[in-house]
Amino acid sequence: MSIEHYEQAIHRFCEAQGLEDPHQLLKDCLLSIDGYPLRIEFIEAIDRCRITIDLGPPPASVELACCRLLLQFNHQADGLRQPVMSLRPQTGHIRLCVHLEAAELVDAEVLGEVIEGQLGGIVDAWEDALSELLERPSAVSDAAAQFPMSAQY
Repeated sequence: MSIEHYEQAIHRFCEAQGLEDPHQLLKDCLLSIDGYPLRIEFIEAIDRCRITIDLGPPPASVELACCRLLLQFNHQADGLRQPVMSLRPQTGHIRLCVHLEAAELVDAEVLGEVIEGQLGGIVDAWEDALSELLERPSAVSDAAAQFPMSAQY
């Protein structure tokens, strides 16, 4: 797949989502999901589309518990489009990332399904787990159980 195929996939995604300017998305690569910045980019060297969501920094009062929750999530996650949550050393922010094989982008609906279905569900579950951690910092294992796994996708 080439950058042209990726650009076509972005155009189809924008059309399906009612976004008027696919050129802006291609230029800036930025969207938003639940108020969090979402970046879509094509990496030619590995022939994959990478979608990342910046979930912001973990609250200082539960930072260690958040890191443990990230590890538990990554241990449980599986499936064809395995999402990964990490702590970016450059920013200290939590990042959710998934890679799509270039061939998957041929299906016009895949990008929307991954963003809205898979990643949207994980973002919602992260917010719930974070709220629970802030209320009960010892609730790491309970919060980890709330994360939707990627096996359905």
